[in-house]
Amino acid sequence: MRPSADATFGSLAGGFADATKLKSLEREFSDWVFRQAEIQIWANDELKVYGGPELSKEEFLERCQAEADKNRDDEIEKAKDKIETKLSALERKLDKEKRELSDDQSQASGRKIEEYGTHAENILSLFLGRRRTLTTSLTKRRLSVEADAKVQETQAEIKDLETQVAELSAEAQSVVNDIDQRWDQLAREIIQIPLQPARSDVYVSLFGVVWLPYHRVDVGGREVEFAAFE
Repeated sequence: MRPSADATFGSLAGGFADATKLKSLEREFSDWVFRQAEIQIWANDELKVYGGPELSKEEFLERCQAEADKNRDDEIEKAKDKIETKLSALERKLDKEKRELSDDQSQASGRKIEEYGTHAENILSLFLGRRRTLTTSLTKRRLSVEADAKVQETQAEIKDLETQVAELSAEAQSVVNDIDQRWDQLAREIIQIPLQPARSDVYVSLFGVVWLPYHRVDVGGREVEFAAFE
């Protein structure tokens, strides 16, 4: 802003008229800024996220939450891969046992039919007066019992595997919840750190003497001054 063409300037008094003195005042002012200047920066050391004073608390929290979400997703993905590997192995075993159960049940059913047929032949031989040994009947009975035991064993193995699958699924959900809660908590752990400038960071772009503007008006033949900046 330039002064009006008919403006006048007040005289400088004391050190304001001395260029050397003004230069000294400029250095003193620079020193004062260096000693007094301090800003508060936002910090989240766990996430390695930092922000200047231009950010509000809410804006900085949003930045921290975004970084926490990224880290959380990465950790969940790694945990998911490990659990899926275990789950796939269990499911393969479970499928195998179910196939074996079907075969065992078919074999047990066949053994029972053979055993019943042998019993029928023995009874018929008694009525017909023929003598038969019980060796074949006992053998069929033994094979039938063994087939039933194998079915029960396979069923128990299937039940155990199904329990392991259910437990692993519950464990996966618990792991995800723990990871999610931990990163959410870390996102909220913010502090403010006071930061002072280095001496080399302080410089004065403009230093000098200014005249504050006043108006002069004639009031009833008397000259009156009043501040133009109020």
